[in-house]
Amino acid sequence: MLVRFFPQGYAAANRRDLDFALTGSEPGVEFYAVQTGPEGPATFHGHDGVREASQLSLEMFGDMRLDPEELLDWGDRFLVKVRLSGHGAESGASFDQQLFSLCTLRRGLVVRQDEFLDRAEALEAAYLSE
Repeated sequence: MLVRFFPQGYAAANRRDLDFALTGSEPGVEFYAVQTGPEGPATFHGHDGVREASQLSLEMFGDMRLDPEELLDWGDRFLVKVRLSGHGAESGASFDQQLFSLCTLRRGLVVRQDEFLDRAEALEAAYLSE
């Protein structure tokens, strides 16, 4: 199920269809975003919080794209390696980096999503090690 849903979810996010992208998350989802703007990392709550985080990111990163590259599934948790790319909204400077998204599931829906820039930190947070 994850292998099919998550590429579709990321495709929806890339076309800015957050209603579809959020169908895999509980209404009370907690989202720890590592990059949302000049203030740095922040935690957002619920679907409205995820929408707010997305808006903040788009204001800063303009044409941002999220392309999933790898999925590690441990049942109630999974880690997605994502290629984050685009251009700064004001500077036009291009960026291309890896992002790791650790998700916790309950009854098949994401209840928590934590982003990391470092794979080892993401794996440690998932109680694993490389």
